Amino acid sequence: MEIAATDDKQKYTYDDYIRLDDDNRYEVVEGELLLTPSPGFKHQDVVRKLAGLLSAWIEGQNLGVVITAPFDVVLARDTVLQPDIVYLARENYHRLTNACLQGAPDLVIEVISPFTIRRDRIRKSRLYLKHDVKEYWLVDPEGGTVEIFTYTPEGWRLAGTYSQEEILNSPLLPGLAIDLNAVFTHAEGLSSYISRLPKE
Repeated sequence: MEIAATDDKQKYTYDDYIRLDDDNRYEVVEGELLLTPSPGFKHQDVVRKLAGLLSAWIEGQNLGVVITAPFDVVLARDTVLQPDIVYLARENYHRLTNACLQGAPDLVIEVISPFTIRRDRIRKSRLYLKHDVKEYWLVDPEGGTVEIFTYTPEGWRLAGTYSQEEILNSPLLPGLAIDLNAVFTHAEGLSSYISRLPKE
């Protein structure tokens, strides 16, 4: 579900976006201002665990930095996104400011939810490809899967689909091995409670 926050006549830019002051989260998709609903607990739990494992490996290899939302990624004057997790390689640190990332990260990770799946899988996916993101992960907390797409000039190539029982490997990051069971499994006593939570 996409919630348009404006009428169709106004085209937003990054300058308009940073002047917003109503405590809501937005993204600007090719001039369209879209409200981003707050994520649910399961979504945030997966983001926290995955970002922690990825960051520990990235920093251990001295490769770059991992950043989690909310943090603005300004792909163009009329496109400002807030991916759940991004990795920026050291050689691209010049794109990073205190306020935002000005340009594409090397890796984008989106943790999908019923409210964001269409935007993440279609609209944002096309924008990440257009702006030369090297690798894109789509993480499904409900299904316990991760799809990894790598950039080619012809479009995204599906490099692999991993289930909760598998070890994730990344073409972009040779040597990375993430046990997805550690990402999707909740703490003892929490799993049964989460299973009874209303859907997002």
